[in-house]
This record gives sequence, C-alpha cells and structure tokens, in this order.
Amino acid sequence: MRTSTKSLRYLITLVAAIITITFVVSTNLSPRASAELLSSSVIVQFKQDPAAVYKAKTESTGGTVSTEQLQAYRNQLRTNQDEFLNTLRARGVEFTVDGVDVPNFTGDIAGHVDFRYTLVLNGIALKVAPASIATLKSMTEVKAVNATRALRLQLEKSVDYVNAPAAYGQVQELTPFDDLREGYEGQGMNVAVLDTGIDWTHPMFGGDPTPPRLGIAPPVAAINTNKKVIYYMTFTGGLIDDFGHGSAASSDIAGYLAMAPGADKLPGTADDVRLHGVAPQARLMGYKVCLAVGSCLSTSTIMAIEDAVSPVTVDLQPKPIAHVINMSLGGPGGPDDDSAVAASNAALLGTIVVASAGNSGPGENTVGSPAAGRHVIGVGANNDPASGANTADLVGGRTGMIANSLDGGAAILADITQNYVDCGLAETPADCPDAVMGKIALIARGSTVSFGEPVNAGTGLFSNKAANAFAKGAIAAVIYNNEDGELSAATVRASLIPVVGISKVNGDYLKAQIGNGPVSASQLRLNKALFFQPQMTDFSSRGPIEGLGQIKPDVTAPGLGIYGATVRVGSVETSTGSMFDPTGYIHASGTSFSGPHVSGAVALIKQAHLNFTPAMVRAALANTATNLRNAQGVPRGDGSASEPILAQGGGLINVKAAIDAKSIMGITGDGIESPSILASHSFGEDPILNNRIVNTRSVTVTIQDTSGQGGKYNLSTTDNRFFDVAGITAKVSPTSVTVPANGQITFTATVTLDGDKVRDASAPKQLQWYVVARRANSTEVLRVPMYWRANPSVPAAGSGSSTTETYTGTVLASDGGLQRDYLKDYVAADITYVDVPFQVGPASVGIDASLDFSSTHISDIPGVG
Repeated sequence: MRTSTKSLRYLITLVAAIITITFVVSTNLSPRASAELLSSSVIVQFKQDPAAVYKAKTESTGGTVSTEQLQAYRNQLRTNQDEFLNTLRARGVEFTVDGVDVPNFTGDIAGHVDFRYTLVLNGIALKVAPASIATLKSMTEVKAVNATRALRLQLEKSVDYVNAPAAYGQVQELTPFDDLREGYEGQGMNVAVLDTGIDWTHPMFGGDPTPPRLGIAPPVAAINTNKKVIYYMTFTGGLIDDFGHGSAASSDIAGYLAMAPGADKLPGTADDVRLHGVAPQARLMGYKVCLAVGSCLSTSTIMAIEDAVSPVTVDLQPKPIAHVINMSLGGPGGPDDDSAVAASNAALLGTIVVASAGNSGPGENTVGSPAAGRHVIGVGANNDPASGANTADLVGGRTGMIANSLDGGAAILADITQNYVDCGLAETPADCPDAVMGKIALIARGSTVSFGEPVNAGTGLFSNKAANAFAKGAIAAVIYNNEDGELSAATVRASLIPVVGISKVNGDYLKAQIGNGPVSASQLRLNKALFFQPQMTDFSSRGPIEGLGQIKPDVTAPGLGIYGATVRVGSVETSTGSMFDPTGYIHASGTSFSGPHVSGAVALIKQAHLNFTPAMVRAALANTATNLRNAQGVPRGDGSASEPILAQGGGLINVKAAIDAKSIMGITGDGIESPSILASHSFGEDPILNNRIVNTRSVTVTIQDTSGQGGKYNLSTTDNRFFDVAGITAKVSPTSVTVPANGQITFTATVTLDGDKVRDASAPKQLQWYVVARRANSTEVLRVPMYWRANPSVPAAGSGSSTTETYTGTVLASDGGLQRDYLKDYVAADITYVDVPFQVGPASVGIDASLDFSSTHISDIPGVG
C-alpha cells in the first residue's frame, strides 16, 4: 500500500478520550483530634433555640423576657423533649435518659437528676444502642447527635504577678473577718467552680466544717450553712473532693489568707508562706463534675453550666446565680462542640465564663473545648517569678540547662554537686544500679506498663520513679523528657529527694556523657538559684482553633508550680501523680491553675464595673494584657522577642490596668453569634502565597468609652510574627482618634501581603500582630491581637482532597492547512480544541487536567489503498 502524504487527512476520534479534572480543596488545618468517646452515650441537640439564646435574641430586638417567661419557655422545651422521647418509643427505639443520683450530706440519696438541658443547651443525654444513632439523626427536630465526651482536668508570687493586689482596698481584706468594703477583693461575687469538688473545711475557705447548701431537695437548712462555699451540687454521684484539683483551683480564685508550709513542709515554722486567692472575698459555688480519676463527662459539665446560671435549682427552689464560671477542664473540639456551645450560651445570660486552654502544647491547633467557645475566655499558662527554674551544669561540659523542680519534690536548699547514674525508666528499684547510692539518678520519662484511668499511669508515674531512686539511695533525681520540649508540668507527690525535669535534648546529652560505666565521669551540679525568664509553659495549648474563627487563647496567666490548697486524703493517682497531701497544700502545674487566676481577676473587674457585660469584661482584660513581664513588671519586647499570639493571645493579664482602663477596644458583633465586642480578630485563611498579586484585608475596629470622660488615642500596629518579611505590612487609618464621652469611634485596621514578593510557598505563614491604642497624656495602652493564615496558592503535593470528573468527546486534529484542495474535509489550522465546561467550589485552590486519547484512521481519502 502506497500513501500520498499530500492528500492525507486524519480524523482523530477520542474513543476513550478521558479529561480528568481534579479540584484540590485546601485542608491546611490538622484534622480534629479524636476524643475519647463513649459510643452508647450521646447528647441529642434540638433545632429550637435554648432559653438563653431565646432571651438574647428577644432583647436584641428591644424586647424583654421576665424570669417567669424564661421559665415558661424552658417548660415548653421540656414538653417538646417529652414528645420526642414518646416518638422514639413509638418507633421502637430503646433508650434511657442519662442522669445521676445526688447524695445528701448525711449519705442518703437526696434525689435524681436527668441530664436534660433547656437553658444553655436544648438537648437530652441518652444511652442508646449504636445502631439507633442514625435514627436519631434522621428526625426532623434534631440538630445534632454527638457522642458524650470525656473531658480532662487540665501562689506565693502569682497573685502579685498579675497585679491583683493593686486593686484591693487600702486595707487588704483577705480573711473571713474583714468587711470594710473600700476596695475590690471580690465582695458580692459568686464564682462557680466546675471541677472535682471543694473541701469547704480547708483553712483557705474559712475552716468551717458546716456544709454548704445542697442544690436539690431536701435542702440543707437555710440557716447555718457555709458562708464561703454557699452552694454545692454534684452531677457525678459523690460529694467530697476526693482528688484535690477542685480545691486547688478554688483556692487560686478566692482562697482566704492562710499560712502554708514552706520548704521544710512543716506547718507553723519560720519558712511558712502566705497564700490567698486573687479575689479572696468572693463566694464559691462548688460543682462536682469530675471523678476521682480526673475524668469529667460532658453530660455532667453541661448540666452544671446550666445549673450555675439558673435562678432555680433542678427542683425549682431559688438559688444563687454565678457571676463567673471557672472550668479547669476540657477536651478536643471546636466552638461548635456541645460544651463550648453551652458555655457560650451561659455568657448570653450575663455570666462570665472562663475555661483553661488545655495542656496539649507546645504544638499548634491544640486549644480545645469549652475554651474554644465564642463567648468564653480561654486561658493559656505562663511561668511567674516564684516558679523560676533551677539550672543544671555539667562540670566541664554543657551549662545553664533548664531544670524545672517537679511539684511535690524536696526543695533544693543548696547547690547539689555529684556524679550521676543512668537509671533507665526507673520503673522498679532494680532499674537503678547500686552505684546510685549517694549520687544523682538520671531517669527517662515513660513506662513499659500502662494501665488504669487515665492512661500512661502504671509504672510511668513520676512519683514512682522518684521513690525508686530514693529507695536505692539517690540524693536527687533528674527526669528527662521523651518528647521535644522542657519537662515541667509533673508531680512527684511527697518525694523525699529533689526531683527536676529537663528536656529530651539535655537528657540525651547527659546520658551520652556517662560512657561505658554506670557512673558519669563528670559531676552534675543542680543549682539552688532560680532562673526566671518569662515564657509560656511548654504544656500550654496553642491556637489556632478549629475553623480559625477567633484567636485562642484569649489571655494567659501563671500556671506553673502554683501553690494552693488541696485535700489531705485522696483516692487515686494520675499520670503525673496525685493531688492529695497530708499538709493540705500542694504545688501544681497546668492551665487548670492559670484559668482560676483569670476567674478571680474577672470577678474583681465585674465588682468594679457592675454594668459590664461578659464581652466588655473580656475586652477590658485582653486589651490591657501585655507581653510576658519580668520580675520587675517590665514586658518583653515585640516581634520575635515576645511569645507568639497563638500562644499568649492578648498576653499576660494585668488586673489593675483592666479595672482602670477608660475605654475598651475591639470588633463589634451581634452579641449572639459573635460577641458584642471582641478584643481580637482572625481574618481566617487564604491561599495567597506566591499568587503574584497584592492581597489586602481590612476590618473596622471600635473604641468605646467606659469612663464617661472620653479621650484621644494614638493608633499604631506592632509586629508579633512575620512582619519582618518584605511584602507583609499592617497599618491603621486614621492614626489618631478622639473618643467622645460615653460614646464610641471607629477606625480601620488593614493587613497586606504582596503575593509577588512573598514567594516562599513551602509552608503557610501565620501572620500575627497587634493593633495598639495609646491614650494621650496617660500610661493606658489597649491592644487587639490579629491573625491571618497565608497558605500557599498551590497546595503541596499530596495535601488536600480532590474530586474527579470525566468527559468523553471528539476533537478534530489540525493538518496545518494542507487539505485546502478538498474543501469538504478541510480543517482550519487553528481548530484544535473543544470547550469542556466544569464548575469549582469556593474552597478549590487548584485544578489539574489530563488527556488520554486513541486515534481512528479514516481510509476514504484519495491515494490511500
């Protein structure tokens, strides 16, 4: 067969022409952490608004809701819930309503409480078969069905460090017998503590063995009830604090002045320490929502939130309402988690809600629920001058290694210089060589056997390691971390030897220096002198939160080595030790103890400004917070000299400054879905790195006068992270404003990223900065932290999710105009494509297309055989 190329035409038919279009959706946030879920226990949320939201919406449109109307609305919700339960029965769905028997102080059962919510949440906690959950979700009145979550429990100088005493009266009222009322010590404020309970007999609560009023009939007699812990309720089935955590948190908030044992651990000696809480005259409402093992269920926690803000008990008796709620607990979840929603809705009723950010740092995206709530003050943890670290020096080697004294260990009263011995995990005394006698034990964090609740208990307990080293004659113990970062938040209850924690890097270094024998060739010196450098603790959870809707934590406060009250007899030990101590006092670390500092602080702010809403209190606290301060009260510098906003939020609280501020500053909202004023702003995330265009975002910021004086403010911005990169700028316009008395004024804050100059698209850049307002002729400074996550404009390989669509069709191939003589077969030179329409969603950040084809030869052309 002979072929003439001049007369040849091909019709290329896409017999199997597949055009694959891939939509790459940005998924830059880490996936939501998996919570510990109890699969047969769920919280069913209904679509109808809970009473708190109903009231807020009515009042936002100029209406009013009386106490009677609010109760009637709640009754109607309960009726609707009854109808829902009847429908379940009619459908054959087997269930039980979750709840708890409430004991009386005499030991008998005072009553039963069902976990049914109508005030801060419209929902019911049910126990159902897993197979029935799909049925629940399909019902039209149901908004969400979420598995019950297991939440976790998360002062010599710390009170002074947050500048609370500056707000007290000329005569500081720190005892049960003070009643001059000429300053702000928390008088008239009720603080609800949702925790393991409160030991109301402790000296820091007045030492009165008289029980509080119980929150269910039969009530304790109305007379002769406890004057400090004025109300008490349990949603776990027990009454006493059998852990110590709740008593410690309560003492940080509102403990009376007491003398705690000093380094000798003996009461009544010369080294005793003066302790009191941030708001020593505030009254406490105790809620036991956590078990003796330190685990707290969301069902109990939400029920306690509802009770704390309700004017009546579960059996409709009048009760006190909390001005402040403290929750030193939390778990994975974002602002739409059940506990976060309930906590936020409580704030709509006028109660200031404070929650610890969590102890899952230093990684990002670790702030959980309820701290992530939209109307909740989430609190991180930093150190303070009393919790300054010791240091360790290897003679002839590395010096200045941070050595954090672990809570409960013996004090380092003088420098300890001695050789050290590797004791491995020190799970048993046999792990420590006999050569450790009279020397320092070097111990690795971790265990080979874990059991119990919580996990990682077993042989890995820090207190066990310290005890085993002591049993073999060690004079001190150094425990090094098994993950990156310093080791600080750990307890070695009643250790008879000093125990310090060091980083993994330094621990590996010391182990490598030992050599072949069991004893190090060089001596290790544990220095008595404390080294204080203001910084966030390694364990404090960091933002951003799920959805990037707000900056969290909001603020930070001391949470390392906080000295406070505890129970003298406890139930169990946790993975970091236990919190009971025969002295009744203990050092403890965690955001569990920074949160109470903030709860005490907002009680003082609320006392000073009774007209402030929760949003206004939150703004005043965050506006006046500073970068972490040294022992003399001087803040760290800006930019890289300070902690990231994702770690410290607005910064370290300053109680006196918050009370004295003449204005508050922030971004205004509707007061329901978002706070009426929020002293932070997140621009969310955008795929803009390397996109070759100038990207600008702006927001309107409001300064609201709260003093009746008005005043002029000079405006600016300060760098926190990434504004040293060319192409990234922030500004305000105008640069000064005058706020009218009892009025407000706005200005614009703008951030710009030039995608042509910022071309490094290897990883997101989390832009962090402050908008600053300095009051003229005053020391008052207000700050609003801001955040913008700049993602690569083209996702990295393998990231994100994709959708594939396939199209099949025919494309005519061009012949370059060679067939002009055969007009019926002629194909113009530029016709070489077909249009393939497709749609992409707003989250799509990249499109890939591929073409597969096969050709069919057409043999009816002249010259072709």
